[in-house]
Amino acid sequence: PAAAAPALRARAARPVAPLCCVQTSRGHQSLHNSVDEALLLKRKAEEVQFELNGRCIYLVGMMGSGKSTVGKILAEVLGYSYFDSDSLVEQAVGMPSVAQIFKVHSEAFFRDSESSVLRDLSSMHRLVVATGGGAVIRPVNW
Repeated sequence: PAAAAPALRARAARPVAPLCCVQTSRGHQSLHNSVDEALLLKRKAEEVQFELNGRCIYLVGMMGSGKSTVGKILAEVLGYSYFDSDSLVEQAVGMPSVAQIFKVHSEAFFRDSESSVLRDLSSMHRLVVATGGGAVIRPVNW
């Protein structure tokens, strides 16, 4: 409802706890990619769970940016189902990889299939969807 929107904005405006850093043997700090970060993500997911009211979460970003990792954690904490849109396209087309679909068919064919998968998912609730890196190219997918 409309009342939840200000609550979400208010929560988003709060500072996020810093991620842990560790000293390397050369004295530089590097991001500590560990259980601490997963726990931080879980705490933040629990904070917004009520405001989501069953709405889906779509993760977008460049290939390899961590959408799948974050998506699986979010889905687990929220009690949502997790889907990877690229995997769903591969299943729908019956091919083992996005690269194979591009090679055998075309990028346009893949993008059409991707849009179809995203359209189907959009009618559902309580999902975390990791989209493909190029999903945002088409405004219809927004």
